[in-house]
Amino acid sequence: MQFRSRQSAWSVVLILLASSNLFAAGGTSMIATKGQPVTVSAAWPEGVGEIVNDPTRTSGWNSWFSEWPNDVNQYAFEITTIDELNRLIEKLSAIKSEIRQIRLSPLKEPSGLGWVTSLPKGNGIAVIFSLGDQSRIDEWYKRVRKPFGVMEFTAAPIAVPPTLTIFVQNETVNLEQLKIPAGIIVTSGYVPTVFHRLNTKDEGKRKEEAARKPVPTEKLDPATQAAADKIEAFLKQQKPLSPETILEHKFEGKATVELLVDEVKTLNIDSIFMPGLSHALTIKAKVSGAKDGEEFWVMVSRETATRLLRLGIEDPAEHFRGKVLRVSGTVERVTPPSAPAKTTYYKIHVTSLDQLESVHQP
Repeated sequence: MQFRSRQSAWSVVLILLASSNLFAAGGTSMIATKGQPVTVSAAWPEGVGEIVNDPTRTSGWNSWFSEWPNDVNQYAFEITTIDELNRLIEKLSAIKSEIRQIRLSPLKEPSGLGWVTSLPKGNGIAVIFSLGDQSRIDEWYKRVRKPFGVMEFTAAPIAVPPTLTIFVQNETVNLEQLKIPAGIIVTSGYVPTVFHRLNTKDEGKRKEEAARKPVPTEKLDPATQAAADKIEAFLKQQKPLSPETILEHKFEGKATVELLVDEVKTLNIDSIFMPGLSHALTIKAKVSGAKDGEEFWVMVSRETATRLLRLGIEDPAEHFRGKVLRVSGTVERVTPPSAPAKTTYYKIHVTSLDQLESVHQP
């Protein structure tokens, strides 16, 4: 398969940074070619060599930009059968990493792979394997200027974990025939390109603001919409995640979670109480085997709790207490600045009754 960046395989784009008189350069390095073995880095998790040197692997790229760690490698695979795809998934499952994930894209093929790297239209790639390098990020973090532009880091960013992105419109891909072992997180999405998590001061705030905003609807072409609908239906059929799984795999992203409610509190700081209105609710999950400081919360907005009240549920907090709750949304990882060391919260913001899929007795 021929590769093409926006200029060439080693193209360089010079951009004058508005904040300084320095020039920044970006480009693409070819790191793998079809039929040639990839040198396995000692920094990679055990098992990565098996997947990057699978017989179906073709090209590999590293998209780079000056002053960034440029640690993410992308590898393409030329698969012709569902068995070949399931073999790659099995190899992903065997990698010794806390997080291993599959992203299902409704597109036919990949296009951009980060910074200035782009692939030609009609490339026919069904699968991309992505992997970052935490040791490289850690070294970069030690020497990078802080703040880094407008970003104020609280810790070193987290590297992209071993990730397979599958392009569902590819004729080889059949979601119903995928064999996905336990321990792999499956979500919808596109190829990861820079970091898994930024670890900046305003990251939590930006995620909270985004969670409260209605999701913009994007008009897709019929084929892409059909693929997106297939992905949504496929994910709904999957077993919901447990808080234990989320904490163990440090999962962040869209998911359905089933939990046993441990405690429910009302947030009476959001407004003055008025008849017919409910305060926001915080629902803490009961998590077996959790380490000190590890918690999972569901945050129900005031508007959603008020909707429950108006549907005839006199005490929304009591409605959840001690129940099994299934909820869908975006799982976020939060480390409050004022919290004790090693405190990590994972939470879902609920802004619509549609996210509360079921509430029942254990």
